[in-house]
Amino acid sequence: MKSMKTLLAAALMLTCGMSAQAQSLKDILSGVAEQVIGGATTTETSIVGTWTYDSPAVSLESDNTLAKLGGTVASSKVESKLSSVYSKVGLNKLSITFDSDKNFTATVNKKTLKGTYTFDSSAKTLALKTSAGATVNASVTTTGSSMSLLFEADKLMTAVKTITSATSSLSSSASTINSLISNYSGMKLGFQLTKN
Repeated sequence: MKSMKTLLAAALMLTCGMSAQAQSLKDILSGVAEQVIGGATTTETSIVGTWTYDSPAVSLESDNTLAKLGGTVASSKVESKLSSVYSKVGLNKLSITFDSDKNFTATVNKKTLKGTYTFDSSAKTLALKTSAGATVNASVTTTGSSMSLLFEADKLMTAVKTITSATSSLSSSASTINSLISNYSGMKLGFQLTKN
């Protein structure tokens, strides 16, 4: 019985100590989730390296639960369409290198595109500025050896044209994708990449 009282007293002291630090369980769990899900893992350092295309990436950022549920089906359709578009223009062979001096080099179908990038650590976004002066913005998430680069759905085709210098071959593919995504606000499209 005495050991039980000692154990309860120790637990009470521990609880008081935790509340003295003014941290709730919710705060602790939010911090852990932030670190695991990508908040703390996506840093300027984690972006540096050479990344190669793995698959299309689709993200729904709508608060509407029904749209999200329907969006799961839509996202599969869009990924399938993106996969064929990417193959058609050679993006399935995309390789992109980010160096620590904030330069990037993208290679697609033996064509090279160079420029600089700026990483916004609070928004987790990249602004890619080509040597020709065009700027493309993307959301970025890195987890281990995986990176997703996502563009606003209506900006993806502009980004693809910038990266590949292709124009006419994308027209029919762009209209197909645009018709699929028109009912889903907050959809982002892009690439899942793997670090070499």
